[in-house]
Parts: sequence; structure tokens; C-alpha cells
Amino acid sequence: MVALIFYAWAAVVWANHVRFHAVERLGDDRVVFRISWDHAWRLPPDVAPSNHDAVWVFGKSFHPRRHVRILSAHSPDLDANVPDDGTGVMLKMKNFGQNPVVDALCTLNVSVAEPIQTIRLYAVEMVYVPQGAFYLGDGASKFALCAGDGQALKIASEAGLDTGTTAQTLATGAVHLPERPLPPAYPKGFDAFYVMKYEASQRQYADFLNSLTFDEQTERMNTNAPIGANVLLTGNPRRNGIVMAQRGDGIQPCLVALDGDGDGIFDEAEDGASRACNGLAWQDAAAFLDWAALRPMTELEFEKLCRGPAYPLPKEYPWGTPYAKNAVEIVDDGTVYESVSDTPAPGEGLANHGGRFDEAFVWGPLRCGFAARETTGRVEAGAGFYGAFELGGNVWEPCVSVKSTAFDGKRGNGELFNGASDVAGWPGPEGVILRGGGWNSLVVNDLDYEFRDLAVSDRFYFNLVHNVRRNTTGVRGAGNF
Repeated sequence: MVALIFYAWAAVVWANHVRFHAVERLGDDRVVFRISWDHAWRLPPDVAPSNHDAVWVFGKSFHPRRHVRILSAHSPDLDANVPDDGTGVMLKMKNFGQNPVVDALCTLNVSVAEPIQTIRLYAVEMVYVPQGAFYLGDGASKFALCAGDGQALKIASEAGLDTGTTAQTLATGAVHLPERPLPPAYPKGFDAFYVMKYEASQRQYADFLNSLTFDEQTERMNTNAPIGANVLLTGNPRRNGIVMAQRGDGIQPCLVALDGDGDGIFDEAEDGASRACNGLAWQDAAAFLDWAALRPMTELEFEKLCRGPAYPLPKEYPWGTPYAKNAVEIVDDGTVYESVSDTPAPGEGLANHGGRFDEAFVWGPLRCGFAARETTGRVEAGAGFYGAFELGGNVWEPCVSVKSTAFDGKRGNGELFNGASDVAGWPGPEGVILRGGGWNSLVVNDLDYEFRDLAVSDRFYFNLVHNVRRNTTGVRGAGNF
């Protein structure tokens, strides 16, 4: 993490590639900064997948503690879009192309209802999923959703989706299938949406915890953990390095830090800040998303994000083939360059998953985007159709289940209630489903093998109530802007 403080403004660098520069406050209601990120793109309509990446920037004030409301934003270098609720600004390239964004200038006009001493800016890398039809279910994966005739179901609008027995309806009648139709407001993936390019990193979640009051922290972490002990998981944290750095006293909050190599020296370059964050229950994930003014994605949106518009292959993975190469041989462990030396065969996607029988595997998450290099394509990098990474393996991702029909896609407002999400319509732990598999998911390149957790349409955990912190689960957010 890099922190810059100018005129009581602080900038936090998140994910793998976003960097703030020269943050400066001009008067009470204006802030100017420069931002850079690597591997940016904006594709024209005739170049698939006709999308772009972006960065979601939002702010938190600390005296008093609240979410910063942005009235407007301007950039001569980037397109800057502020949603109506003012919870942040979405930045993207102005012109078509694929190149780094370097020192792009941006000015924010913010609402100042009372004197503010300190504000911190945060940035999250996103990808845009354009409007369009796609197919749900592959007709073969475990407990998969499907059409009433058992085949893949084409989702061609956001209209209400009936259950039934025809090719135009959603199958029902089994314990793993929806019990009632999906109403028009339930996000089905046809309309455009943004989604986080990576799973939330350990630095991102640590920054979230460090922004909370002590009372809020008691809901989201172990505030009684000894100095140097993990604040999310007991026992072996499986490569989660978020530890107690300074105990709170009931008034002053705790301070957490990263110690991924376990040497007792915090926030070193090797401490795993860019690893995907594991150890999250649904309540933790929902609080993080509400705080970041994002929302969970539905399981229909998850399948579109992985597969794009193509007709499904049986038991395919997010990179578009049914074959995977396990990521085992770690290079630059714990650093921002953490990757693996394993080389996938043609048609294999590189993913962090469990080993078969006596095979070795990584006992925990790897860096967000670990498989992507300058020369890798979608398959080798294990990426989804629209450029999101680690949709298969690393950590399981909670999605809103088709049984949560009250969900209408509302984003969080950046404010928590007693440390918890309070967004109307968001489900509880019984209304989410884990998708995509994790670092211990057994994968075999045999289509007849029963378990294929990483498959796009696999719903192995359809009946799991996600209310405990598991060392295999994380979070990825989405939103409509």
C-alpha cells in the first residue's frame, strides 16, 4: 500500500495496479489527484468483447467518520462518471485502445456538510459487462440451473422469468432449483453492469477494517486477538496475513496490518497484500460491499461474466474450456509480483485449485491476477470472457441465489449500521450461493469425474448457509452505474 497525505487527504492504492499521485485539497470542497493503472483497455463495438476496464474511486472521512459524497468530477484525460447518489466516481479511458493510464488528472467536487479533517480515497479496478443475451446453465454441471427442458436457457432480457417445463422458462421442481419465478427487478445479467476485475485483496479488506470504529470492528474481526495474531481466522489461516498490529481500547479502534510471511514485521513487501482475501463469512462480504458502495452479483450475472454470449460447453471453466492446470510452483511469494512457474498445456487455464489425490497444491489463495502476463491470452490466464480474473479457483465467491427474489440490484450507500450491511433487499446468509470454487477444490481433467467446483455452472454448495468464516471464501463486488 502507498499512502500520500496532502492537506489532510490520504490516498490508498488498492488491487494490483492502481496508483494515486499528488493528492491535493483545494479549499473545503475540492480535491485534485493524479491516477495511474496498468493494462487499461477500451475496445470499440466491433472488437469483442466490446468492453472496457475502469477504476471505481470513493472516499471516507475520518473526523467525522462517514462516506464522502461526490457532487461532480472532471478529468481532461479520462471519462469520469459520478452516479446520482454521489457515492464515488467511475474512471475509464477516453479513447479506444489498450495501454497504461499514466498520471491522469482528476478533480472531485465534494459535499461538505461540516468541517472535515481527514479524507482517504480508495480505488477498485473494475470491468464493464455490456448489455446482451447469454446462456444460463450447461446441461451437465452439478445442480446447474437450466431451462425447463433441461438444456441451457437463453437470457434475452431483464423481464420477469417464469418457472416451468419449456425451453423459455427456468426449471423448477427439485430442491436445488428455484421455487418461484424471478421478478423483473432481479438482475439477470442481460443489462450492463460493472464488476470487480479481481477478488477483494487482503490489503483491501485490511483497509476496510482500519476504517471502522471499534464497535464496528467487533462485528467484523476478533478485536481481542493478540498482537501479531490473525483477526479473521483461528488455527491455520491458510495464507491470510491480516493480523492485529495495535489493540483498540473501546474508543480508539484497532489497527490491523499484513504479515503474510509470519515473521512479526508488518506490512513488508512480502506480506501478501495483493493475495485474495479469504476467511470471510457472508456478513463480512456484505459489509465490505456496502461500505464500498457496491453490491453482490447474482448467480446469473456470474455465469455471464464467465462465459460471455457463447453457447455453453459441458462442464466448462470460466476461461472457456473444460481443462485446467493447477498453479503450484510459487514465484516471488507474497509480493506484488507473486505468480507461478507452472505452464498450462494448450486449452488449459491456469488456476489455483486443490490437487488430485496425492498431488501437491497451494494451501491458500494466491495474488489477485497471478496468472496474467503480457503474453497470455484468456485461456492461459484463467480469465473470464470480459477480462475478470480468478472466477474459477483461489477463493469461493458469494452470489445472490435465484431463491432470493427480493434482491433488486441496489448498491450500498457507503454507510454501515453497527458494522453491518443494511441495504434493503440484500439477502442473509441463507440467500447466497458460493460459486467458482476455491484453492482446495479438487479438479480433474476428466469430464466424467463427479466434482468440478470451478465449472461455470456448478452449484455444489447450493444448500450451504454461508454464515461462518471459511478459509476458502472471499468476495467480489458489482454494481450498476
